[in-house]
Amino acid sequence: VTKFLPSAVGFLVERELNVLSEVIDNPERPYVAIIGGSKVSDKIGLISNLMKNVNTILIGGAMAFTFISAVGGNVGSSKVDFENLELANRLLANAKERGVEIVLPVDTVCAESLNDNVKTKVFNSFEIPEGMMGFDVGRKTIKAYARALRGAKTVVWNGPVGAFEIKKFSKGTKQLAKIVGSLNAKKIAGGGDTANAVISFGLKNKFTHISTGGGATLKLLEGKSLPGIDAIPDKEKNKKNK
Repeated sequence: VTKFLPSAVGFLVERELNVLSEVIDNPERPYVAIIGGSKVSDKIGLISNLMKNVNTILIGGAMAFTFISAVGGNVGSSKVDFENLELANRLLANAKERGVEIVLPVDTVCAESLNDNVKTKVFNSFEIPEGMMGFDVGRKTIKAYARALRGAKTVVWNGPVGAFEIKKFSKGTKQLAKIVGSLNAKKIAGGGDTANAVISFGLKNKFTHISTGGGATLKLLEGKSLPGIDAIPDKEKNKKNK
């Protein structure tokens, strides 16, 4: 289509590309990434590519249990991506080789099921008993995250660190959003769930940019090209003429 019709990126896409390009190509340091979500396999490319540039990676959400299991922790009945335990170990080893600090949850808010009426209890993230599942990070983890974020000049956040859609398990993600929002740094929240969380907590204006690109944002941060953007000719000229 772009071969036959005039085409250009819109203002929103232009801002997305400009903000993300700065983070990818020339981030101000210290540079901290926050990665949450469910499965390690969904974030392999993201973690691997970010590791080339970041100083620190904070890992939360259900995917943290795969990393904890990979290093010998007991996570009870929490969700584990068993097919990717070896991969998690390789990512941790790669981070160590590159001098990238990885911060895993040290305490976890657990329950027998995911609902607002269930009783909760906090356990050491590496000693969760059978029958209990982790659904949010605890206070000690939030303090560890805060220490790792102190002085950061660039922060990219993809994936909540707990089941924030359930009020009982939203505290960790909300507190982390407040900490990030208070930083004197470039702060980017990317991905639908992360954007929804930040907006629902009333903290949108505390962030430099809330990406609405969803999977496209993830691909850019993974270092992949976007066919829809690549198909637009003379992108730089189109932007300069606006």
